[in-house]
Amino acid sequence: MKTKFNKWKGILILLPILVLSSCGTMTREIYSDGQFEDPIFSANYYTYLPSSLQTATDFSTYQLNESNSKYGEIINNTFTQSLAAQDVIRNLPNAATIFNKLYGDSSTLNDYEKTDAYYEQNALGKINDSFRYGYFSKLTDGLAHCDGSGARVRIQATENGFGTIFNRQLTQYYSFVLALRGGTDIPWGSSEYPVMSDEDSQATIALTISFYIMNSDFATYKRISFTKTIETRTDDHGSNTNILQFYFNDVMGSNVGQIKNAAGFSLNYEILEHNVLKPGGVSQDLPYKFGLMIYEMELPSSRWN
Repeated sequence: MKTKFNKWKGILILLPILVLSSCGTMTREIYSDGQFEDPIFSANYYTYLPSSLQTATDFSTYQLNESNSKYGEIINNTFTQSLAAQDVIRNLPNAATIFNKLYGDSSTLNDYEKTDAYYEQNALGKINDSFRYGYFSKLTDGLAHCDGSGARVRIQATENGFGTIFNRQLTQYYSFVLALRGGTDIPWGSSEYPVMSDEDSQATIALTISFYIMNSDFATYKRISFTKTIETRTDDHGSNTNILQFYFNDVMGSNVGQIKNAAGFSLNYEILEHNVLKPGGVSQDLPYKFGLMIYEMELPSSRWN
């Protein structure tokens, strides 16, 4: 069983960050697709994308921005509380029950336990049993940050990303939540890279999240994508993650019905700038790698057929 996080000692700067670090220890959990828990950073990339999703046709793309989405840190407990409160305002099923349980006067949880519990309560594995199995279940168990279990609790993605076909179709949906951070194998503390400066800890990525709808031929898919450029500070605290959240109505407006019956999901990104690996947007001939660590994907109060 994964443990809750309740230790944020030594973290003094509370800024929106896409954290670059390794996390935790090796584990023994085995998946049919492989463990992806190798001490060699580049051996941990998970790149599976079903061929039927690779050949999907683009249907529509939506831009996420500061007005229609939220981006913050899981270490900032008030950020998560604001998400829980907004779920109540938006009348999400079970949102009031969850909020009162975590933040009501009778709650005995500390602030970090409340934050943990919000993501646990909204886990897709809790909403539908079909998300409790397979490699993708790493992202549907309610653990939105590193707990010391290393690669067992995350998917490490290259820029080309990864994807999955769901065992169910999405029929009721309100919001989307993603927990992520960055990571590299740059040997900070070595003679080559003795200190990670503020400039070194900057990363900008263009993130694309896609849902897939099966066409009437029941064989091919169309793709609906959401994109966001994340310009953010990074540092070396592996137990912290960033949280991206948006409500589909805010982004899609009258087109919100387009993703009804979504049957698949994928994620990919582009590194736009990194002070060591891609300064000024120019890739360097270096042996070091960047990976996007995805910890959790949630669709609170969703329903599946």
